[in-house]
Amino acid sequence: MTEKTRPISWIKAARKDFEDFSLPVQTEANRALTVAAEGRMADNVKSLKGFDSGVMEIILRHRGDAFRVVYAVQIGEVVWVIHAFQKKSKHPSTK
Repeated sequence: MTEKTRPISWIKAARKDFEDFSLPVQTEANRALTVAAEGRMADNVKSLKGFDSGVMEIILRHRGDAFRVVYAVQIGEVVWVIHAFQKKSKHPSTK
């Protein structure tokens, strides 16, 4: 018996922030979300620290920048994308 693919829904603000990511970052995140919708976990995903199981973080790196997409799999029958952001550098600017 195969498990059905779950729909993916977005919090509006998360979708807006995600759309500001470069296309390669969006593509990689969408791959990981598709894997989640199929009931599995992509290689670039981990449980988000400080939350119960079911809140996951997609870790993305592109051209020296770091991006994150946070989703929840324990809310009904839907994978909910609840946050998307580019991590800020912890190093002072060299400008």
